[in-house]
Amino acid sequence: AMVMMRYHAANRDPKQFENPNEFQVDRKNARTHLAFGKGIHMCVGNMLSRKEMTVSFQQFAKRLDNIRIQEGAKLNYPPNMMLRGLANLPILFDKK
Repeated sequence: AMVMMRYHAANRDPKQFENPNEFQVDRKNARTHLAFGKGIHMCVGNMLSRKEMTVSFQQFAKRLDNIRIQEGAKLNYPPNMMLRGLANLPILFDKK
């Protein structure tokens, strides 16, 4: 029989992460997640990806103010065998 390992559940382990289903930018142990693999299976592009996201968020922060999820928005997580992601994220913001 084929066995497939699903790491996405590990990133939501309440023993590892307090309030695992909440998005917390300042989570103290955020770097212990398994999104980029581990050990010899670590993604070779993980540092580039992290840098790209840091620069992207810095640019957004410079240009946008009061970023928020649209009131009453229904967040839809389509079924996916590998990853958990939103179909869309309706946000509102003020330009700086």
